[in-house]
Amino acid sequence: MAELKYDGKIAVIAGGGALPSLIINQLQESRKDFLVLAIEDNADRMTLSNTHHYWVNINNPASIIKLLKEQNIQNLVFAGSIKRPPLLSIKLNSTIMIFLAKLGISKLRGGTDYLHRIITQFVEAQGFKVIAPEVVAAGLVTPVGVLGKFKPLQSDIRDIEIGKQVLQKLGCMDIGQSVIVENKCVLGIEAAEGTDQLIQRCKALKFEEKRLGVLVKMSKVMQERKIDLPTIGTTTIDKVAEAGFRGIALEASSSLIIDIKQVINRANEHRIFLLGI
Repeated sequence: MAELKYDGKIAVIAGGGALPSLIINQLQESRKDFLVLAIEDNADRMTLSNTHHYWVNINNPASIIKLLKEQNIQNLVFAGSIKRPPLLSIKLNSTIMIFLAKLGISKLRGGTDYLHRIITQFVEAQGFKVIAPEVVAAGLVTPVGVLGKFKPLQSDIRDIEIGKQVLQKLGCMDIGQSVIVENKCVLGIEAAEGTDQLIQRCKALKFEEKRLGVLVKMSKVMQERKIDLPTIGTTTIDKVAEAGFRGIALEASSSLIIDIKQVINRANEHRIFLLGI
């Protein structure tokens, strides 16, 4: 196994989903010195078995920074989904207030990518290094091309191109990373609800009973790559298949697949295509 490209103790900031477990397993196998900060109401307790971990409240960032410094942490990796808290619920100390004042308070009202940029800038200003998940866990990045047994039809390619155009334009506005297109019609655009809810919502909007339509996921134009690249796992495959869509197109080199072998196998089982674009 290749040596991980960073030095010092690392903390995994664990949210929901399967990515935290994968990162933790990789660090354990690599015998790296690490601990987990599990975000309350987000992280899965099963993920934390046999790990050195603390439960933390995202509404109190000052206490998180204090804990990180007490534990002599040099590096952070953000893994998993985290529900965005209401702005007024966040406890702000003088250090955070001064930092936000320098940025301009209006930026707090931006989209998810603005928020991720603020988080990254703030923790790095406190002396920590933010590491992308793919640096810790090799093989996460989506490769180019058809990844399973099934290939997109020409009609799928046409829908994918429409999805790409939509996401490229919306990305400039910091809106969503996913879109579902069926037979040239945009069924839905991901906003704050996340990909799973987008798929469920679009299932009821399908025009055709037969399997048709594509989920397209791409990073935003100014994506904060250290925290929130578009990500899929086996759950995404299951939901796309259950909703009756034909496949998934992911932006190669700018999206992540959790356990790619298992994801490809699941796509093959459901007879849907998986494409790196």
